[in-house]
Amino acid sequence: DAPFRYARIDEQGNATPVQPHADPGGSDLCVFPEATCAQDAGCCIVAPWVLREVTRSDLLILLFSVALTVPIIVLVQCCPARNPRRLESGAGPVGHANYLALYASVIVSTNSSWIMSRWTQLALQVYERNAMLAASAFLTPVADVFIFLEDSVAVQIGYALGAGDRKAVGIILNIGIVGGVVLGVVAASLMTALAYWPAAIQALLAPGHSAVSGCALIPSPVEIVATSRDYWLIISWSWPFAFANMALGGFLLGSLRYKLFAFGTFASRGAQFAVWLSSEAKDLRLLALANLAANVAFFAVGVVAVYGPMRHEYQPGSPKEALAWFQGRRLGAGATAPSLGGGIV
Repeated sequence: DAPFRYARIDEQGNATPVQPHADPGGSDLCVFPEATCAQDAGCCIVAPWVLREVTRSDLLILLFSVALTVPIIVLVQCCPARNPRRLESGAGPVGHANYLALYASVIVSTNSSWIMSRWTQLALQVYERNAMLAASAFLTPVADVFIFLEDSVAVQIGYALGAGDRKAVGIILNIGIVGGVVLGVVAASLMTALAYWPAAIQALLAPGHSAVSGCALIPSPVEIVATSRDYWLIISWSWPFAFANMALGGFLLGSLRYKLFAFGTFASRGAQFAVWLSSEAKDLRLLALANLAANVAFFAVGVVAVYGPMRHEYQPGSPKEALAWFQGRRLGAGATAPSLGGGIV
């Protein structure tokens, strides 16, 4: 059976399958001259048996990776000489369940990413997919500049806990969250300005369009921007949540609260899938809303499950003390390096 099926689409949108013919040019290829691909990109669909085999291979990869990873995790956790069991600074016992939650969050996060990539590849039009990749090629490096929020918070939380400086922990968390939100708003504002600069946004979302300007199947740069601008804007304005999540994630990892980190990851990916599957009409706007929902869900879990209770356990003190830490001064019995504050600056 052929991996692709072609059809003729009439004015009412009904699809009539068409049969292949040998290429009259003698190329030994099958052609479908009756298909209306010049007018409707929906003339070609992937055969059901191909989708089944793709799903089967994906499941085999997932099961094999889990079967390979779980024994290694069990062996590592059963080695007491290399596995400290308790965090003396107040985070409580660190047992098998806590570490397994961390590994589960990594597995869920990794696999959900390629699942979403597969879904978008099958659901989006070619020009939408191209615009998404072009936007990601610019937006992703910009967002990655701020990854220091997660790394710096995780390292300094661990340092402060080890030094017994509990007040510094609260200050680090506050600065990370507030700094993340502020930086996200600034970065999103810059991306919004680019979105309404016609020459810049066309160059970013429809690069190299002049090379295919004569192809009727590819929309013009103006049309591509019109259908992709919402994706650009929604992704950009999800950054305040995403950057704050880096600080929250760094706090959870640095304080060894892996179960809460896993719960936030599960909620995030669940919200992403729920939004994407909520509508039959798949487009870039729905994809961007799914990503926004993922960031908002993790942020909500972090604020509800972490921020309130942690303020009582790790009291951040007055704004003056926070400013003193920001400037690299000594806080209580411990001292912290001003790398997070310097990174925000």
